[in-house]
Amino acid sequence: YTAPAAIELYATAFEEMQALDKLEAFASLNGPRFYGLAPNTDTVTLERRQWVLPESYPYASGQTIVPLLAGETLQWAMKK
Repeated sequence: YTAPAAIELYATAFEEMQALDKLEAFASLNGPRFYGLAPNTDTVTLERRQWVLPESYPYASGQTIVPLLAGETLQWAMKK
């Protein structure tokens, strides 16, 4: 499960591959272009800031779901 930190995990992967300059196209432009759609005009800003991915998130009926890299420190965060 990666939804709560997907863009941060992508940023980490792209940085490790020395391709951070290609993240915007991957995350925002290639999909709409492929489907003949206009790109979304909303934006997010990533900043280099450490934060710890929670061990779990609440889920239906009192259950929890454990994200990929639970409890690990990530180096990228969405700017608030």
